[in-house]
Amino acid sequence: GRQDGPDRRPEGAPAMTDHTPAPWSYCGDFVRAGDGLYVIAQCYSGCDTGRAEARANARLIAAAPEILAALEHCLNFIANTEGELGITLDSGDAARAAIAKAKGVRP
Repeated sequence: GRQDGPDRRPEGAPAMTDHTPAPWSYCGDFVRAGDGLYVIAQCYSGCDTGRAEARANARLIAAAPEILAALEHCLNFIANTEGELGITLDSGDAARAAIAKAKGVRP
């Protein structure tokens, strides 16, 4: 059946195996996976920006798997629209570039 939502892959979407599986969480400036015992990253900030920036970066990194899955899902709809209209949309190009960057491939 069809699966919707940022935490589920759309039917036919390739499985990602190169990164630590979600869920990721953050605690302060640490990004953790699974039960929280596995540290994926620790964010640092410059002297001028303080810990608030490091914590904001940790929140963004912790959301990355869900953001990527949601963007892949959205790209399916964008690609369908591009196909129907016979055009390439800027939003499609941006989504493809961001997905390629996240997966370490060239768009």
